[in-house]
Amino acid sequence: MAKGPKGYVREEKHTCVGIRLKNYTYERRFTMEKILIVGCKKAMDNVCIACSRCLVAFNRREGEFSRYKDDDVELVGLLNCGDCPGATIVTRLAQINLWNKPMGEKITKIHVAACIEDHCPYNEMIINKIKAKSGVEVIIGAHPYKPNDIFA
Repeated sequence: MAKGPKGYVREEKHTCVGIRLKNYTYERRFTMEKILIVGCKKAMDNVCIACSRCLVAFNRREGEFSRYKDDDVELVGLLNCGDCPGATIVTRLAQINLWNKPMGEKITKIHVAACIEDHCPYNEMIINKIKAKSGVEVIIGAHPYKPNDIFA
C-alpha cells in the first residue's frame, strides 16, 4: 500500500496488460475521514444555538478540528447523547451506523463536544462507552470558542 496525499491511503493494484510486463494499470482508492460530533442532548436542545460553534470550528478547522487543516474531511452528523445519564449512547451510535449504511457512509472518527467535555456530570461514563464500543478514534473536544469572562 502506497502513501498518498496527507490524510489519504492509496491502494494500488497492479495488473499486467497483455504480454508486456512493464505495462501496468493502477486502481486507486482514496479514503476520507468521516466525522461524527457527539454532544449533550440538553445543551443541544436548549442552550447551544444550532450547534453553530461546533459547525463553525469544523468549517474553519479550528480547535480540535485543526488536526484536519490540510486534509479533506466530511462531517457526517451531529448526535446527542440520548439525555442523562447517557445510558443510550451505544444504541444511538448503532442507530446512526444503520441509518448511514445504505448511503455507504461510515464514521471514522468521533469528536466529543465541549458541552459533554466541560459540563456533563456523566462525561467520563459517556466517553468510556463511546471508546469501548465505537471501534474508531475518539477525540475529546471540538470548538475552542469558550468565553473566559461572561460579563467582561
